[in-house]
Amino acid sequence: MNKALFVLTTALFFSACSGDSPSPAPACDNSAQPSYLYRSGTTHLEVYSLTSCSFEPLFIKGVNLGIATPGKYAGDLETAATKADFLRWFQLMTDAGINVVRVYTLHMDFFYDALYEFNTAREANGLKPLYLSHGIWLDEASPAVDLYTVTSGFSTNINEVVNAVHGNITLEPGAPRYGKGYGTYTSDVSKWVLAWIIGREVHPDEVEFTNADNSAINSYTGTTLSLPSGTPTEAWITARLDEVIDYERTTYDTERPISFSSWPTLDPLTHSTELDPDPSDPDVGPWEDSETIDLANIDISNAPAGVFYSFHAYPYYPDFISEEPGYQEYSDSNGTNSYLGYLNALKNHYTGRPVIIAEFSVPSSWGSVHNAHSGMHHGGHDETTQGLYGARMLQNIHDANMGGGMLFAWIDEWWKPTWLTNEFDFPFSRRAYWHNIMAPEENYGLLGFTPTTIDADYSNLTWTSGDITTTKAIADAAYYRLQLDLLNPLSTNDEILIAIDTYDDTSAILGETQISSNVSNKIVAPITTTQGSEFLLRIYHSTSWHAQLYVSSGYDLYGLYGGELEPGSTLQSPEVPTNTWKMVKWKTNYTIYTGTDRNSIDYTSFYSVSENTEFNAGQLQVRGLTGNSNSKDAIILSNNQIEIRLPWGLLQFSDPSLLQVFHDDSATTNTTQESMTSNGIAQAIIFNGILQGETARHSWAPWTELIRDTDYSETIKQSYDIYKSAITNIGN
Repeated sequence: MNKALFVLTTALFFSACSGDSPSPAPACDNSAQPSYLYRSGTTHLEVYSLTSCSFEPLFIKGVNLGIATPGKYAGDLETAATKADFLRWFQLMTDAGINVVRVYTLHMDFFYDALYEFNTAREANGLKPLYLSHGIWLDEASPAVDLYTVTSGFSTNINEVVNAVHGNITLEPGAPRYGKGYGTYTSDVSKWVLAWIIGREVHPDEVEFTNADNSAINSYTGTTLSLPSGTPTEAWITARLDEVIDYERTTYDTERPISFSSWPTLDPLTHSTELDPDPSDPDVGPWEDSETIDLANIDISNAPAGVFYSFHAYPYYPDFISEEPGYQEYSDSNGTNSYLGYLNALKNHYTGRPVIIAEFSVPSSWGSVHNAHSGMHHGGHDETTQGLYGARMLQNIHDANMGGGMLFAWIDEWWKPTWLTNEFDFPFSRRAYWHNIMAPEENYGLLGFTPTTIDADYSNLTWTSGDITTTKAIADAAYYRLQLDLLNPLSTNDEILIAIDTYDDTSAILGETQISSNVSNKIVAPITTTQGSEFLLRIYHSTSWHAQLYVSSGYDLYGLYGGELEPGSTLQSPEVPTNTWKMVKWKTNYTIYTGTDRNSIDYTSFYSVSENTEFNAGQLQVRGLTGNSNSKDAIILSNNQIEIRLPWGLLQFSDPSLLQVFHDDSATTNTTQESMTSNGIAQAIIFNGILQGETARHSWAPWTELIRDTDYSETIKQSYDIYKSAITNIGN
């Protein structure tokens, strides 16, 4: 860029984003103005101000942006989020006080057109821009490879992204571009690109292979950056950072702060709970602390915009964030908080340069798959708690003297896998077509998507007279819904049991056919049903209203991940009834080694090593007659009506869009779980210990696509407003 033009553009830009109406720039000494707008300070990234004629710190209140709307995957850049979506989302972001949006890879050209249009309009109105933290994706190889073997492809990505943000490249579509944007890039958004965060979470085996294959490389000297000493992996990363800075400086006469994406698994810290109990045995030991990347020794003498450190850091993973005794000594206004302890340790290691937490948050999923010492678990939160915990973590980031954080994430993305639910949530190729509200990874957004009905209306199910007058059922992309109408107003003495048959009607004995007093003290003699059921829902009052979902012992998936099933589980509905019901629970953690003695403990055993770790997934939230609405409400009670919504993942549908239920075929020898086609769902309903009757089977038409406004609508979650209110007073 021409120097005079750059100075003029800079003056106009910073007068516009000062927060006041545009006015002539003050008479700064042009010769002293740098050729870059942003730099890495000692604790924060800094923005050059033409008001003060100096760099001023910016506390980042950012958010990570994905584009996969329902029915779409992360690579569907062309057909998922639209320019109109981006413009609407940018407005919602800035309304909430978010000042940085982060993307991981090159987007379609209309993303940059939208940002240019949005920020130009804000400048014209004297408002600060929405800054962009841009990634340059490091392609993944399976199996993992030495990073030096993928340098060429990464260099291509660097070239494309740098040129794209400067509005100076045309990229044609094609199969190799899946997951990478294309188009004619003419919108120069570079003046709003606050920083580069290149790469991704590198896995320990990639570090291991890279270091082993290139053991002679222990330093790097480049044009802008140098590494006097380090591992081969650290040298490779330094070279890639140098490549980005050098290319943008040479081509566009500017630069900006840069970082390589990392995570606690590769942090430079030592954790006593991750010491290797047997270094001589490669199969025994802590995977999370097996490799390290430390870029603290990078020499930035020739890179004045500087380097910073970025980490994806969550309060529940890896285990050492919760288990490290020193971290547990920390607390904030909400109580003990090992997450704050970890942040302080990380910042204390990296002195003199900013540390940015580039991903943090908790999901608003009904299911939880990992517990945290702080209570900020990997799931199991309602939307209000999600917003409060997001704000709590941003405050922790601020209190640890870090440069800010970027919340994960802007929208819920239905395609995302979760390690525990992957075992019964498949195939991956169809996961985006339905919403598993039980799966944490699908529920991180401040914005969500509410399914409309797949059926046109509630289906009236055949029913006889009794205390339950009518029953209705409906299917949508997230829940199976029931509605029960009562003859008389609901009393706290009442109890409802609903036996649920999810398989088919080809056999009267497929599933459990008996309901006994072991699940209800209102049942005097065992009740026998014609249908065979896989699940049993109990709604009852004890001090307050409660609901618990049970599963046939043969169909119990507890311990499925890791092959630690409970005795009697065959992973399918029993052909011969056992008349045994078990609470639906998830085994969320597995045996790990800690300390130096290979003592097996469970993740949440902070106070007792004998404590078991499990999540009662079937304990459902009930909204009573006078209760307030909550995003986790599964049972909604009114005087003469009970509304029930049961997540598909809780009913062990592997793919409700094709009516597929989990059903592992024990005759196969492969390790992949299987499914079978359901004929629909039937219920047997018991009211106060008396069988009311059994419904007709309710089925629904499969769906193979999701159409916006027809099958789903965008929703601002309760967490958005909570987070918006809380972050106003955090940072500058």
